[in-house]
Amino acid sequence: MTRSTLILLAVALLLFVPLLSGCPHAPRAGAPLAAPAATPAPVTVNLWTIWNTEPRQSALAGMVREFEAANPGIKIKVSTFEPDAYKTQIKVALGVRGADAE
Repeated sequence: MTRSTLILLAVALLLFVPLLSGCPHAPRAGAPLAAPAATPAPVTVNLWTIWNTEPRQSALAGMVREFEAANPGIKIKVSTFEPDAYKTQIKVALGVRGADAE
């Protein structure tokens, strides 16, 4: 991996790990417990991949089906890219421009 790729990956991890690690707080003593929430709205997760050929594409489709079966209410939308287009898509999503990305 190039140095810029490693830096991009590290920045992405630093941005997304805190979002995924949020924990609910414990109820305060004497505070009434909230009623159970209604069924949550369905969530769609976008998965970008370069696995666009067999057997990887079939394997990924199987993993997505298993995940969706085990997690009702979560839908995975898989988008496949060629490697260069994948790199470009990540740079665009992170707001990295031109020579700054390399």
